[in-house]
Amino acid sequence: MKLMPAWSRLGYEEGLKEGMEEGMEEGMEKGIEQGIEQGIEKGIEKTALNMLREGMEISLVAKVTGLSEEQVVKLKEES
Repeated sequence: MKLMPAWSRLGYEEGLKEGMEEGMEEGMEKGIEQGIEQGIEKGIEKTALNMLREGMEISLVAKVTGLSEEQVVKLKEES
């Protein structure tokens, strides 16, 4: 195996470092996006459950929250 010249190794190490930083940044952004989406979904589910507890019809809960009637029924059964 040949050794790399110092200038080549330095460029390789810099490129590797930059690539890792970009990858970590992208991963964090995706993680934040997923967390926000999950939080929104949980908020919608909580709203739907509160509406059901107040005696609202499943069809109205579905219409207001954007969930399907099947999803609302499942939430009701699980609570």
